[in-house]
Amino acid sequence: MANDKEVSQTNEAQKATRPSLKAEIKKLSSQEAKWTHEPTAFDHFPAHEKPFPIEPSPNERQRLPFKMSDEERLRRKIWVKSQELTEREPVRVPELEQMIYNPIRRLYRAPTDRLFQKLAPIVGEHRVPFFRMVVPKLFLGYVGACVLWYNIKYNQINWEDRKGFTLIQSKGIYLPEEQKPSVPEKWDYADNGFQSRKVFKGPDYAY
Repeated sequence: MANDKEVSQTNEAQKATRPSLKAEIKKLSSQEAKWTHEPTAFDHFPAHEKPFPIEPSPNERQRLPFKMSDEERLRRKIWVKSQELTEREPVRVPELEQMIYNPIRRLYRAPTDRLFQKLAPIVGEHRVPFFRMVVPKLFLGYVGACVLWYNIKYNQINWEDRKGFTLIQSKGIYLPEEQKPSVPEKWDYADNGFQSRKVFKGPDYAY
């Protein structure tokens, strides 16, 4: 009888504390969801400008087995399935591009846009966005490399002209026991190829 009385008292105590435990678990669950929220660029926006998320249980801690019901699991499954693109996606919307790009960007993007519109039947519509993004960057990088190479090879600054491409070599780092290079003569500074000139040589032009 004593054991039955103790068991009944224990059951009553558990029943009494069960609502408070449920409330505590619910509170902890909401706190975990808050703690696991990753900051985004929209956090400082007002509520009416923030994107409306439709992903169910976006955080991994919310998808733990003992937290997700069958209904939530089904909603998550449907949402993940909806992320698969069909053959017609992604859809190109010219009106949306006019909203995103300002007139100046639309102006300098127009030549490559027209070029890839002509090439779309050849390379395929689904490959056009990739080539449209990569090819202009490669072309501009090639042109920039050619301009840099030309200036280094043919347009370095010299004693005949004040303009030109200047190359400056940084000084080396030497330890105390290492031999350091000798100090240049005063006429070696800012020489710009004057000592190796082909004209104006002789005692009359000595300095």
